[in-house]
Amino acid sequence: VILDDVDHQDQVDALFPVTDKGILTLPHSSLILITSRDTNFLTRSGVQKPSIYKLIGLSRESSRELFFSHAFCQPHPLSGFEYLVDRFLEACSGLPLSLKVFGGILCRNTDKSYWKKQLKKLRKTLHKDIQKSLQVSYDALEEEEQQIFLDIACFFIGKSRDTAIRVWDASGWDGLFVFQSLLSKCLVEMDIGETESRSHNIYVIRMHDHLRDMGRDL
Repeated sequence: VILDDVDHQDQVDALFPVTDKGILTLPHSSLILITSRDTNFLTRSGVQKPSIYKLIGLSRESSRELFFSHAFCQPHPLSGFEYLVDRFLEACSGLPLSLKVFGGILCRNTDKSYWKKQLKKLRKTLHKDIQKSLQVSYDALEEEEQQIFLDIACFFIGKSRDTAIRVWDASGWDGLFVFQSLLSKCLVEMDIGETESRSHNIYVIRMHDHLRDMGRDL
């Protein structure tokens, strides 16, 4: 059974029972696949953390295959287009939707100047189809989550999480709680960095380039 884009616990509860310990129970030998934008929702629904898999961007090789199939309708690029292909793969950052959209735009077009023009557009602003798809996640956020998401997109990428939280708390928001919520919804990421003195690690805020661009365009 596959449950796609689930965003409310009732959708799971209506189909599958949960034990009094909050653990999702399944019939013997059953396999249930649930896709959701919110990992917190999954754990609240009784899905155990070891069973949760976070999707990441496509590998370089998989990105090439997907892009080639849409841009060239064959498993390899046209001669002389290798450099441009690499630039598009870098700009799409492994996001399947971007690879499909721009592969389709470039399909069977052998004008390199057109490719360069589309690459410039991709680096400057999101295609409307990509923007529309990504904005679904943004529109589902609470108002405070939206405000902090926009703050991150515009000001806090590459900055210390703790510094950002202090700024949000000073504005009357619950910075840590909202940040953790955005993290669970895969709208932000976090790396471990070092301070200049290297005396201790800091948490650095990251965001996918396309999410960043969407936030800055709103």
